[in-house]
Amino acid sequence: MRIGGRRGEDGLTVVEVLVAVVLMAAGVGAASGLMVMATGQGSLSKRGTDAAALAGQEIERARDLSFAAMTAGNIVTTYTVGSDVYTVTRTTTISDPAPNVNRIHVAVTWGGGGVKRYDTETLLTGLQ
Repeated sequence: MRIGGRRGEDGLTVVEVLVAVVLMAAGVGAASGLMVMATGQGSLSKRGTDAAALAGQEIERARDLSFAAMTAGNIVTTYTVGSDVYTVTRTTTISDPAPNVNRIHVAVTWGGGGVKRYDTETLLTGLQ
């Protein structure tokens, strides 16, 4: 006859507890890494949206100009949105791709973890 409890069912061993702690730490580490990455992607997305809005505003400025008064060349403007600095370059090419059609190319660049760039362009005619 045995006195005491059943052997082998007295609780967790130190090894089992250590394995559980290591697995839990790995899970928490992976989750925190995903959170950091998601936060960075959200910030990048916001900057891209800001750059697209600035490019759209620059295209509208070009459309507001008289077609006959347009000249070829670059116009560079710097904007600050929040704590981010954006450089907007508008390039006007006269009679490209055809006579009486001007090409407006807008490039927006910003820093923060390497230089990022957003490009767009439109064609304007003297008929508009």
